[in-house]
Amino acid sequence: TERGHSKSAIMGASALSTFIYVSALTPFDVVKNFSIASFPPRTSLESFRHIISENKVRGLWRGFFPGIVSNATSNMVYYPIYESARPWADKYFGSLGSGVAGVLARAASVAVSSPAERIKTSVQGTGAATIVFNWKAFTGLQATLYRDIMFSGAFFLIMENLYKKLSEQEVVGAR
Repeated sequence: TERGHSKSAIMGASALSTFIYVSALTPFDVVKNFSIASFPPRTSLESFRHIISENKVRGLWRGFFPGIVSNATSNMVYYPIYESARPWADKYFGSLGSGVAGVLARAASVAVSSPAERIKTSVQGTGAATIVFNWKAFTGLQATLYRDIMFSGAFFLIMENLYKKLSEQEVVGAR
């Protein structure tokens, strides 16, 4: 790629970082999703205690496998599209190009990973999920697209433009 990283190195780093962050964050997602799914509502601490009392510590990692599938699928779609679309978007949209590339990549990755994300959230919130392959598997897709598209557009627009400015300053400062 343009930055001198091989695609296999990017994919390997993405896979390993996905495993690490899903391992670390799944307990937080389980408590959050259980709190949201509970009736009557429970605080995070009440949810944590309930999950531990019912399922022991392993209950904090329920939904881990769908989380890996959801995040890995999202990353495997996102990064190749982003890196491929960014030069085109930069050419046609100038400094807004990285934001445009981020939006395109995020829309595709969310659409592809939505069924696995739905299963993960259901398992984490209720302890069970039915695997369905119909439109119900895409429940929440619209809200996720709104959130993730705004995030990716803004994040990559800001990050890439700051990266360019800071890289230019390093080159000027080195002279």
